[in-house]
This record gives sequence, structure tokens and C-alpha cells, in this order.
Amino acid sequence: AIVYDPNTGWWTFTLSLAKGQSANVNAQFLDAAGNFHKSYNPSITEIIKANGEGSGSNGTFSFDLIITQASEAYTNLLINGSGSASYQGNSSSFAINNMTINKYEDGIPDSGEMVVTVQGVTFTSVYNGNREIQITYTYNGQSYTFTVTLEPG
Repeated sequence: AIVYDPNTGWWTFTLSLAKGQSANVNAQFLDAAGNFHKSYNPSITEIIKANGEGSGSNGTFSFDLIITQASEAYTNLLINGSGSASYQGNSSSFAINNMTINKYEDGIPDSGEMVVTVQGVTFTSVYNGNREIQITYTYNGQSYTFTVTLEPG
């Protein structure tokens, strides 16, 4: 089911599957003053908020994201957020910190950081805007850093 609440401005997407899996995802569109609107409008929507959670027989997930600079007045989106998941007893988490993505190019971040932790192993990816990602892998107090160059296309 998809439901819009005109009192809060949140859209709620609810999903239930036959094998017991379920998920709720919420989204809200705000202007610069923080007023909510029923839909995305490129000329006035400055902020998009999204959050959700889900579960099934093997695990759970949750996330919370905020996308700012969403209007056509800006070239780059600014994304921040976090989340977690568990699958058959294995836990993970992620954080997105000040990630900028040009809306009119290929979707590769120009700057920012993404941190993913899975069962005690942490991967930190730092985007430098030159199609390069510096990745640091950390486990048991040991860190290894390498750089990945992304090719166009």
C-alpha cells in the first residue's frame, strides 16, 4: 500500500510478502523553509527525507537518509544518512557523510565519505572528485589503504 498523510507530509510505502517479509519506506519532500509538499517539484523541493525498516525470517534492515540541494537551483545533491542490517545473525551498518553527486553527470560522487562495517570489518571510501576513491579496509586494528580509479562510461 502507498499512503500519503496530508498532516505530516510523509508518504508511506508498505510491503508484505507471502513468506512473512515486510517493509515500510517513508519519504517526505520539503522546501527551503521546511514546509512539506505532496510531491517533488524541481523548482521548490530543497530537501528529500527517506527512512525505512524491514524484516523477514533471516534478518532486518533500517535506514535514514537526507538529501539536500534537491532543487534545480543546485548542480550537486548533498547526501547524508545511516542504516543497519542483520542477516542470519551477521550485522552490518553504513554511514554516508557529506557526499555530493552532480545531478547532470554520471552519478559518481564528487566528494564525501561512505563507511560500511560488516562483522567488525570497516571499509571507508573517500571520494575526491577526480574519479578516484580512496578505500581504507580496517580489521583487528590493522588498516590497508588503496585507490580505485573509475573509468568513464
